[in-house]
Formats: sequence, structure tokens, C-alpha cells
Amino acid sequence: MKNHQMVTKLYTSATKNILLGVPIILLFAVRGVDIDISDRFNIHSAKVLAQTPSKIAAKSSLASQIIITEVLYHETGQGASGNDEFIEIYNTSSSAVNLSGWKLGNSNLIANVKDSTGGITGNASSPAYIFPKDTVLRPKEYAVIWIGNNTPHHQADDAAWQIWLGQRPKLNNDGDDIWLYDERSQIVDYIAYGAGLAIDTLPAASLNLWNNTYQSSLTTDKGQSISLANIVSDLNSSACWEPTNSARKSISSIASNRCPNYTKPVDTDDRGNTLTSAGKSNYNIALNPSPSPQPQATATPTSTPQPSPETAATSTPQSSSSVITASNI
Repeated sequence: MKNHQMVTKLYTSATKNILLGVPIILLFAVRGVDIDISDRFNIHSAKVLAQTPSKIAAKSSLASQIIITEVLYHETGQGASGNDEFIEIYNTSSSAVNLSGWKLGNSNLIANVKDSTGGITGNASSPAYIFPKDTVLRPKEYAVIWIGNNTPHHQADDAAWQIWLGQRPKLNNDGDDIWLYDERSQIVDYIAYGAGLAIDTLPAASLNLWNNTYQSSLTTDKGQSISLANIVSDLNSSACWEPTNSARKSISSIASNRCPNYTKPVDTDDRGNTLTSAGKSNYNIALNPSPSPQPQATATPTSTPQPSPETAATSTPQSSSSVITASNI
């Protein structure tokens, strides 16, 4: 016991600011660890590191598999019921991905930077939404996270699943950023738009998560989302983002002249007065295409009866209608 008391004294003397005078012998007696004076600082350091989450930004190994594909930040109404802000994510891979414990927010959690208006969950001290256990996104599926309430206008019928956070508008209309983290708080995807103080410190350039060259041009009208214009190979660049149905915006905000493998995002959402495509592909869409000629069957009758004037019929031509076709991604 005398030796143990000596060890305790040495430990508390060297680490009294951390251990707050707790006899170290009690901590180790519970775990059944033999104390070696020469290793005491290594043991203590390992214990502290195990309890302290990493503050070093890292890129998740799933960064190219789950991506952010669309964001509506310029809401059409106020309050939780009128707030139609949403964030859409997509599984690009051929495997299902478990999102349990993942986080989605508009704050840099690694740098512990909180959004001044509060995070998307409505609480500035806990700014990120945490995906619940057994949340799975299957291959080529979309999911939508609505910031507002569950209302008839806040629906994504084609999404694999959707979530309603029940919050008033949280995404800044002048500029903001969206962060998607895995369960270890490693960055899966990141985008930013516009400019202003709501945009936090960007991820380190070495992570190759975002090129902000065209970020300031990603401005929209009310109820108009911004969309990724290259879903095949997300280049983590503002060059490949543009306002949905971008013909309504200036040429400076259109990605067709700056993004490889550009595919124009168009409005496929018929709910409300928005220009969005929540929960479905808005790529490779042909609006009002010219109808293809239909092949005609050819027959050689043995005899052709002639109709009498009284029984002659006149066929009514069928009116053509607008057709929207979409190819699945």
C-alpha cells in the first residue's frame, strides 16, 4: 500500500489540473491495471485522447458516394408551416449506405463554429441534425430533409424517405453553407452559396471538398433551388452548381459553360410555385419533345369493301399533348 500511495502522489502532482485531486489508484483499481511509474504519463495521455473527440478536419471515405444534390434556401413562406427550405442527398453508388449517427447542418462542427441564427435543428448549441439508428439510403435513391413542417406543399413523393425538422427558415438567403458529416464527424460533402458572415471557415483545400470560385453567383429567386449540374461525377466545385431551371437567371449563374459533363437541372416539382425537383432526378429531362412517328401496320386485303355514303365514318384526329420523359439515373 505504501508503494501505491507513492504512485498516487506522483500522479496527482503531475496531473492535478486534470484529475482534480482524484486518487489515481482508485481509477486503476476499477480497471485492474497494474501501475508502472515509468509509463504513468503514457497511460494518462491515452485515457485523455480516448475521451476527447478529434478536432482535425478529415474527409470521409464515403465522400463520393453520398452527395448533396439540391438545396432550396430562398423559402416562399415564413414560420415552420410556410418554410419550404430543404436539402436533398443522393446515393451515387451501387451499395446501400447506413447513415446512422451522421450529421447535417449549416455550421462547422469541427471548428466548433455555431451559426448566429441557430442551426437547422433550431438550437444554436446543437446545430446539426443527427440521423437516427438504421437510417439507410439505397443505391441511386434520393432523400429529402425539410427544414419546415410536414405540409401538403412540403412533400417529395419520389424520395426514398424524407424528414421534417419543424423549424422556421434557417438557411441564410444571402449566403450560407451546408455540411454533411459521417458518424465520426468526418466530412462527407460540403457546399456553399452566395456570400456573407453565415458562411463558416471553408474545409481545408487539401481535402478537395469545395472550390468556391463561382459561389457568389449562386443566387436565386424566391422558391427556386440550386442544383448540382453534374451528378455523374461530383467535382466538389461551385462551377457545377446553378439555379434550377436556370434559364430564368443571368448567364453568369449558369454552369453549362464551366462544368464538365454538364446536365441542365430543370423544374420537375408541381407543388406550389417553386422551381425545384425535391426527391427526384431533375436531369436528362426532355420538355415537350416532338412526338416520334408511330409505325403503321400494312395489310393486303383480299377484297376492299366500299362503304356506302350513309355508312361512311369520319375519324376524329387525336390531339397531341405535352409529354415529359425522364431517364433514371
